[in-house]
Amino acid sequence: MPLPENCHQNTDPLKLRRDGTNQEERLSRSLKPSHAPVNERTPAHGMLFARAFAAYLKFFDDDNTSATDWSVFFSHDISVRLAVAAIQNIDDYKSTIKSSLDFLNNLDNETRETDLINHLSYLFSCTGTLAKQLDILKEGLPGEEADPPVWLTLRTNLLNQIQNQLAPSLQKLIAWHKAGISLGVTHNASPSGELKILGVEASGFTANIESGFSSEWITDGSANWNSYAAAVVPDTSVYGNAAGTVFELANHVSTHNFFTAVLDQFLKVYARVIADAQNALESSFTSWDRHDPHYALFLGFLRLFEYASDEINSLTGRHLDFYYREILQLNERPATPPKAHLIAELAKQAVSHHFVKGDGFTAGKDALGQRGAF
Repeated sequence: MPLPENCHQNTDPLKLRRDGTNQEERLSRSLKPSHAPVNERTPAHGMLFARAFAAYLKFFDDDNTSATDWSVFFSHDISVRLAVAAIQNIDDYKSTIKSSLDFLNNLDNETRETDLINHLSYLFSCTGTLAKQLDILKEGLPGEEADPPVWLTLRTNLLNQIQNQLAPSLQKLIAWHKAGISLGVTHNASPSGELKILGVEASGFTANIESGFSSEWITDGSANWNSYAAAVVPDTSVYGNAAGTVFELANHVSTHNFFTAVLDQFLKVYARVIADAQNALESSFTSWDRHDPHYALFLGFLRLFEYASDEINSLTGRHLDFYYREILQLNERPATPPKAHLIAELAKQAVSHHFVKGDGFTAGKDALGQRGAF
């Protein structure tokens, strides 16, 4: 059939444009065996459970005196320090920050002054807690003097990020928080709930600052952290008009580019730390020969337990196989070549194009990496 001469001008902005749904995407997620594993725990979870449980076990010395607990035996190995960061769910942190920002940006909350002050304080609390825990993580990893392995780059990367990015940002937060206190829009509140940041519950911003930081966070050459933090001058510039209402002040700072940039900066570093910790954790199992003997045995148990965990996690898949094969007596269909419905569009410079039988269309790569065509 001949094409009309003005075919290249026939464009329909409402015509169907979609890639379609492939066969794998039609399968319900709830039917995948991996959707509901019996045991979702990893060795990292086992290490942190043991660390927490050890605090409840009394340690008796040679004189049968209980002066402490078993925490010291399960808290200081390099693997457990990495595990704290490796299992973090950054989505919980992001949702808490977003929830407070959304509250401060909602005009319907204009008269809820107490809640506005709390939510602005939560932003400072979460960021301050994250800064403190990143400092603790850095201090707990072996430094250059301990001859760290080549795969352990987390401490070096974190140290660089603190000195070049986070330290100046934390200084700004201290200045803004002091200004917020003077303006009556922040205090030492922290969010309630199950949010944990690198293994600990969020605490007030002032409490984190007063607990002290390592020298890498000092940006002006002060002799110590307390002197440095005390010398930071309050900065009201991000709050707008100091005579504004609580909502106007809180809303102004929560939408200020400088303030949100600091929040984003800490979030990005947090995500990077989690990724680095996950990579380093696996290397600590296979490439670190300085574990204490008792902890090496414990890690060996956790790694062997993975075989049992993998076996029990196959239960859902075996249950589906039994149901479809034995109960319903269903059999797999024989393999059939894939088919696709294609919609072609003329290029701008083309007047017409004639398709002939046998023309191939690229179909991407299959599961084996082989290029296919329709």
